Amino acid sequence: MAKLIGVLVLLGAIALLGVFAWPLLHPEDIPGGGRGAAKGPEAGASRAMRATTETVTSQPDPGTAPEVPATAATADTAAAPSGPLCDTLNDAASGRSIQLPNVPLVRRGPPVRAPAWTWVNLWAAWCKPCKEEMPLLAAWARDLRARGAAVRVVFLSLDDDERQLQRYMRGEGAGIEGDFLWTEDASARARFMNAAGLEDSPTLPVQVLIDPAGKLRCVRVGSITRKEMDEATRLFKW
Repeated sequence: MAKLIGVLVLLGAIALLGVFAWPLLHPEDIPGGGRGAAKGPEAGASRAMRATTETVTSQPDPGTAPEVPATAATADTAAAPSGPLCDTLNDAASGRSIQLPNVPLVRRGPPVRAPAWTWVNLWAAWCKPCKEEMPLLAAWARDLRARGAAVRVVFLSLDDDERQLQRYMRGEGAGIEGDFLWTEDASARARFMNAAGLEDSPTLPVQVLIDPAGKLRCVRVGSITRKEMDEATRLFKW
């Protein structure tokens, strides 16, 4: 009998010890428990607030345009127009007098009634951008003349060897309308380019616009597109 009582007392002591020891060994099973967790009602409020914040952050504002990636914005900027038609723009009063080299035309274009504006395109047979824009420029000028505008296009070749020019005119340039001009007199070419404010060997192509009074009105170094041609139409009221 004494042994039975001893066993019961031992089991009771073990059970009582387990009641006090269990929360220490397994705090996660206790509501609001766990290492570092908020205690009491504040814990529930904190969790609800975090859930609300995460929901609002993850959903875009319907009234706000989506953010454009930096790479896309850069690409759009690169594709935008590069600037106005003229690097140098003069009015009729401030434009200096300028004359083309006084040599016979290599090939004559369609007749243009006088007085006429002269669009001089400086190019060379080795210049790929030049050859890409020349037919576009000739077609645009033809459309202008069909509407009654007096605009003459002169393609002034800066090739050192006339055979390069002749080879181009028999091939790619056979159908291009315009006056073709070339001179072996380097000083004559230099005088024209200096009058236009250009270097002796400018980056090609170059556009030089001369009004009917022989005044230099516009100079552009670089290629053109239909946008710049249409800008010239508006600017000079052709």
